[in-house]
Amino acid sequence: MRRVRGEARRETRHVVSELVEVRRRLGLGERAFAVHADTVFDRRTGEWSARLLFVPLDRSLPRTVASAALKRGLRRDEVMRGVADASDAELARAFRAIALPLPRRPRAR
Repeated sequence: MRRVRGEARRETRHVVSELVEVRRRLGLGERAFAVHADTVFDRRTGEWSARLLFVPLDRSLPRTVASAALKRGLRRDEVMRGVADASDAELARAFRAIALPLPRRPRAR
């Protein structure tokens, strides 16, 4: 996977991460995505957090985009339950909060 700003993972010793499927297919307007939760444990704070990864199924975006942390907690089970119980409206709200990559415009001569 290419490293780009919205999807890069930093390699550090104090963080443990795991990817979990949330929705196989989520339609948002004319776009379709597979939604995954990236759960992360930070050993420094002792806290779990989860962000959502939206994988475009219809080529409406050039790459996978990630939301900010959606849920936080001291237990991974609680965080995963919160993400798994998220409604389509919550997922749509998390997607709309992402600064989407804009296509580059050709330079005028």
